Amino acid sequence: MYEPFYIPDISMPLISTEGVRYGITHSAPYRVPDDSAADPLHIHEAFELFFNVSGNVSFSIGDRILPVPMGGAVLTRPNEVHKCIYNSPCLNEHYCLWINAPQDSVFHSLLIALSSPTVFSFDVQAADMLHSHLRELSEMLPLEDASDASERMLHILYILLLLRKKGIKMSAVPTIPSELQHILSQIDEDPAEVGTVSDLAKAHFISPSTLNRWFRQYLKVSPREYLESKKMARAIKLLDNGASVTTTCFQSGFSDCAHFIRLFKRKFGQTPLQYKKTEK
Repeated sequence: MYEPFYIPDISMPLISTEGVRYGITHSAPYRVPDDSAADPLHIHEAFELFFNVSGNVSFSIGDRILPVPMGGAVLTRPNEVHKCIYNSPCLNEHYCLWINAPQDSVFHSLLIALSSPTVFSFDVQAADMLHSHLRELSEMLPLEDASDASERMLHILYILLLLRKKGIKMSAVPTIPSELQHILSQIDEDPAEVGTVSDLAKAHFISPSTLNRWFRQYLKVSPREYLESKKMARAIKLLDNGASVTTTCFQSGFSDCAHFIRLFKRKFGQTPLQYKKTEK
């Protein structure tokens, strides 16, 4: 999948009978807005919990940009286009927990119920508890060591329980121009109906340069990158549902199959046909 470069191998079995696996990282990079080494716009097949220990950051998820406070968390779903945005120069200490859960598993149902384009805030005690469980889980590396699998599972269960019982879902505060919000909502609703960036700008009666400036300022990506990622997320869903490569190409909003295949391989490291043949 189109993953950030630091995503771990999500290979540690959590519940062997349900095929649930996970990976976790802890990092504290110094980042500035528009940092080329920062988290790119991406999608992957796992649920992702981002816990912000320190730093002035927001998350772009779907058609929303949500500020994530220190001691707060955000949970994204599989194949949901997202990106961490650095609002100012900061030392961003954070944990990322990825959980890959089959759709028929209890874990998948629980994570779906918890996740949505929203941010969780916690009181000081709950934030400290969540931080503690994530820290202890990250220290139980390497993932190849399965001797403490039960303890790992308990940590993850406590983490999800804290989200469910102690997490307060924060209302999204508009942080972008209403015109840009309408554009993002249109793309999110049906990216296949959006032809090119020029078509998008013309439909909303703004210049391509203004559209590019808005995307760069608020999402830290170009309109083309954002639109391509949304179309690729649509393509992944279609392929997962059994659509052919040709059908996927056109129903994702691409008019040239050769271009679609090249772009897919560049983002995911394999062709659409190879992806279809990959065991999920």
